[in-house]
Amino acid sequence: MTPPVSTGLGPALLVVVDSAAWVGLSALIGAAANVVPDRWLERDTVITAIRPLEHNGRVYRRRFLIHRWKDRLPEVHGLGPVAGVDKARLTGRAGAKPLLLETRRAEYVHLAVAACGPLFLLWNPPALGAVMVGAGLAFNAPFVMVQRYNRARLLALRAVRAPCSERKEKAT
Repeated sequence: MTPPVSTGLGPALLVVVDSAAWVGLSALIGAAANVVPDRWLERDTVITAIRPLEHNGRVYRRRFLIHRWKDRLPEVHGLGPVAGVDKARLTGRAGAKPLLLETRRAEYVHLAVAACGPLFLLWNPPALGAVMVGAGLAFNAPFVMVQRYNRARLLALRAVRAPCSERKEKAT
């Protein structure tokens, strides 16, 4: 492996550069995700599919106590070029489908941002580069977990409600 490019910057300044890079990459990826057509997000993929081991999201509640901290995470739906959908406004039955789409979009965003971590190995010394890779994973993992938890719950709720709506259609 080739050594990183020497920037000649001290460690403190490198951390400032790294922080700016994380913010810039996050904004760029977030802005790009907001122009992805909704039809691309209507179905789960191999990446976003809820796995049996997630037990319809219950694993996040039981093992990670997600219900206690998920609402404390920041949401950037209204920040300039990365302005997205305010999930708090997606309520009731009408909000279920758009919320499902947004959970997929947000999961892709946070996975893509975390995947940028190895880029930091290009200009950082190995130890700081490793810290940046770890930071990318650590900062984005809770957001991915929240998206998966919320989507699993929405899909389970939709599965329970589907038979009721089918019965109503047959009765009319």
